[in-house]
Amino acid sequence: MQMAVGTAQTNVDHRPLFWALLAALEQRNLHTQVFYSRSHFVCSNGAIVVTGQDYRHLDSWLMSRELCRQLFAFGSRACDAAIVEGQFAPPPNGPDVDESHEANRGGDLDQLCEWLELPKLAIVDATRLHSCCLPPIPSDAAALLLDNVADEDEARRQTATIQALTGKPVLGWLPQLSVARDAVAKLNVGQRPDAELCRYLGEQLASRWKPCDLRRITLQPRRAVEATPMAANRQRPLCVAVAFDDAFQCYFQDSFDMLEAMGATLRDFSPLRGDVLPCEADIVYFGCGPVARHAYRLARNCCMREAIRRYVQQGGRIYAECGGLAYLGKQLQLPSGGHYPMAGILPISVKLAETWRDF
Repeated sequence: MQMAVGTAQTNVDHRPLFWALLAALEQRNLHTQVFYSRSHFVCSNGAIVVTGQDYRHLDSWLMSRELCRQLFAFGSRACDAAIVEGQFAPPPNGPDVDESHEANRGGDLDQLCEWLELPKLAIVDATRLHSCCLPPIPSDAAALLLDNVADEDEARRQTATIQALTGKPVLGWLPQLSVARDAVAKLNVGQRPDAELCRYLGEQLASRWKPCDLRRITLQPRRAVEATPMAANRQRPLCVAVAFDDAFQCYFQDSFDMLEAMGATLRDFSPLRGDVLPCEADIVYFGCGPVARHAYRLARNCCMREAIRRYVQQGGRIYAECGGLAYLGKQLQLPSGGHYPMAGILPISVKLAETWRDF
């Protein structure tokens, strides 16, 4: 079961219905892997709460068609359902077209649907519907889900109207559930929703949807996604030492997928608690994370900082991004004014701005 799920409406929070869909699938013992349609971390990761699996990512702007197909096939190989989540493009000149939004879209969910041959399941916010005025709906959407519906009478009326005017089936609807939606809206950046909240949303959808119709739509005959396997190009597998602890925790799972698919061996270590690097490391990988929050402990771990310096002096290679790059500088200055010595690999001092986003 493979599909794309999103909305073509702008300034609409589709998280409650999307999490409800994931929970409803899990309640039917369908294990789901979610892919986000752009290469950035989501603000509130409900997918991992419901499915136990973190997001994987696809991006039509950063990745080629072949790479997207490889990552999708590899990442969905052990699941019952694979969903690509994102924002569908609104119809040209439609009421929800936002030029600034359009200019900053980056990865394109519609393009991914074409590359991966995915049916589109569009979420429609019922509070935006008006008499004789259709919401922005992808013209090639396979089916719809109604969100934020007042009551059963409203659901029946909207379903009949939309199906009559578009010919597209409505597979289910989610009530307004103001208390639950307020809880979702109040989540801070990086904060995960409560498991009980997601379970509740799933139960609310489970009694108001047509899973058999969803299965029929997503299992319609189509060409299977085939991709050239990623193959190792070294006689000896590459060993990648990955910094992973409370200070370095933001990684794209797809990066690990690619490395492992190409024969690499991953070894984790902790810059906070460890004192040596994995001895067989061919390259050391520092991702992002809340380095500012752990600057004091990182600075105190002199053994690890010295181990990293020796590794580089001996010709070792390092790849770092964002917070990991800050850790490799000589000094880290926090917005509060505190200064902390870092690894000293790069001849730079890093000053975090007041707007620094601590993941």
